[in-house]
Amino acid sequence: MASVGGTNGTMTFAFSNPVAAVGGFLNYAPYSGTASIAVYDASDTLIESFNLTFMLGTGTNNGIFYGFQEETNDISFFVLNNADIGITNLTTDAIPIPGTLWLLGSGLLGLARLRRFSKG
Repeated sequence: MASVGGTNGTMTFAFSNPVAAVGGFLNYAPYSGTASIAVYDASDTLIESFNLTFMLGTGTNNGIFYGFQEETNDISFFVLNNADIGITNLTTDAIPIPGTLWLLGSGLLGLARLRRFSKG
């Protein structure tokens, strides 16, 4: 993760490289505002958002794991808004770029061939 910052009831988490998925265990103070989480792409375009409304019957909220998943590495940052929100167990996942997999495969084949030539 590249940076974390926030102002006016907002906390922003920006990634140095876009990811395909982000999530975490969220909890919020129910009477501090309408809590929300949103993910954005590199051009600051909203991809998806969700208002946190989980509550148990007694009015006590114990938190929930919530996240977003895309088919490609589109998520450049996410924002927690409008309430006293806490996040733990932050999880991210990126989809490898196909060219990177090709390079990795070629490198492994090259090492195998080098090993074979050095033996005999």
